Amino acid sequence: MPVVAPSPIWMIGDSLTIGAGATSEATRIYTHVRTLTGRTVVVDAQGGTTSTAIAARVGALPVTVAAPGGLPQSGSVEVIPSVRLLDGAGNDRRLTVTVGGVTGTLVHSNHNPDGSLNAAQPYVFQRAAAGAAINPGVYPLAVPLGERPTHTTIIWAGRNNYAQTDTVVQDVRAIVATLKTPRYIVLSVLNGRGEVRGTNAHAAIQRTNVALASAFGERFVDVRAALVGTAADDTVPEALRFDGIHLNDAGQLLAAQTVVGALKRLNY
Repeated sequence: MPVVAPSPIWMIGDSLTIGAGATSEATRIYTHVRTLTGRTVVVDAQGGTTSTAIAARVGALPVTVAAPGGLPQSGSVEVIPSVRLLDGAGNDRRLTVTVGGVTGTLVHSNHNPDGSLNAAQPYVFQRAAAGAAINPGVYPLAVPLGERPTHTTIIWAGRNNYAQTDTVVQDVRAIVATLKTPRYIVLSVLNGRGEVRGTNAHAAIQRTNVALASAFGERFVDVRAALVGTAADDTVPEALRFDGIHLNDAGQLLAAQTVVGALKRLNY
């Protein structure tokens, strides 16, 4: 019988999934996952985004776009998405989408013209090609995903809205519902500096992780526990962190090893 190659891996999330805090591309979590599995890894992640924005960005939640001025025959126009799916810290964001059947790029700048941060900057839709103008109105937004929903999927969402337990679980459920494979895992929310046992933040993160574990059973992977180890304050230790929450090179490797161990355990 022919040998069937393992499916690619699709990693969905925020700055933790990007590997923020690593010193190089080679030490980011997704690179370790690629190396440890020998598989193609596709990353859909942006820093500072909530579970809702993550779900919307991978087409798991319905999103509409208001175009008060319509869509021009060519060029760009300001629009208002029903979900601010590109908000967050860091660089400007771009996402290939269709709006009312018109293909283009949704763009959100997180900066003022002088370079200072300003997440309140408007969203802009840039048409990919000239075509008929579209009247003012509200139109559905779709995100072309290709074959990604068939890939083995790693979902890491909720860090940026961990106190909204029900929302985090609902958003992750929505992502799972769009997948065309049963091969997926859901990673736990991390806690970091100042979020030690006894704090409100720690309690909220624990509530969300308990809810995720209940919702996803054996597919829930407690990467937080692997990173915390025996730390007395029950938070990811400084030795594994780059800053208050993001992982350093050692933390990236341990997180990746935990993820790959779960994939092997589940025969994914």
